[in-house]
Amino acid sequence: IGLKLRSAAKLELGPDPAPEQLVIPEELSLALEQDDAARTRWDTFTVGRRRSLIHYVTSAKLEPTRIKRALDLAEKIRTRRLYGDIRSV
Repeated sequence: IGLKLRSAAKLELGPDPAPEQLVIPEELSLALEQDDAARTRWDTFTVGRRRSLIHYVTSAKLEPTRIKRALDLAEKIRTRRLYGDIRSV
């Protein structure tokens, strides 16, 4: 970008222009298509929570790992065992 050490830079932060447009990876999309209860609950999540779960799946380098994560997430979504879920004892 042409900056030199200790030179001034201007940084502007603002809201994401399209926060609702998330790209669901194929592995997660297929897992949710096969699990109606998980898909129904997925649809109730905030954009931030969806983004976090999508990142968890896509951060895996290998396809088998992404598939495993997607299937595990669908089960956890359906059974309300995601981090932060409140379950009755």
